Amino acid sequence: MLAVALIYRFYLRQELAPRHYLFLGAVSGLVFGASEVVHYFTVNGLAEFYLTVQPALPEIQRLLLAGHSAPDSVFAVLIGPVRYFVLDFVWRFVTDPITHACWAGLTGYFIGLAASGRHRWYTVSWIGLAAAAILHGLNDWSLVNGHLLWILVTLVSAILFLGYAKVGSRTDPEVPRTRAAARTGAGPRPWWEH
Repeated sequence: MLAVALIYRFYLRQELAPRHYLFLGAVSGLVFGASEVVHYFTVNGLAEFYLTVQPALPEIQRLLLAGHSAPDSVFAVLIGPVRYFVLDFVWRFVTDPITHACWAGLTGYFIGLAASGRHRWYTVSWIGLAAAAILHGLNDWSLVNGHLLWILVTLVSAILFLGYAKVGSRTDPEVPRTRAAARTGAGPRPWWEH
């Protein structure tokens, strides 16, 4: 994101709007999130699956020796842990690239506000980073994983991203004042009225 922004600013002599920084951040976050989920599946997934199955082996052996069939023994012992394992990994596989895109987009938007000169850099640039760090920390917290709060963190991330994308994509053309507006003293609509 930073490299593209610098190329635009110094080589092409064009200023980027905050929404452009949001887009650049979202693309870089999407790529990072996708690579992280592949790593999570290939490296951590195999280790997690082994750690899930290994403690169940003595219980499966006990059921087999008691006369139960192999499929019944495996299903009875592993249904709970494997169900949690699959749900955890499927949710992570679907949402990690998207949430990383949202978090990086939020960070990029606030960096764009600072870079555009609309606000002083120290007043806004940290907001997106702090929001992304808090949401990412909650997303990776073991007390949140596998619970309804995990879905809520993902929804809040998406809503914040879409909200700033909407605010960043609006145009603020100067609305010509009509005679009626001039009489009432009304001017252009405030930014919060869409």
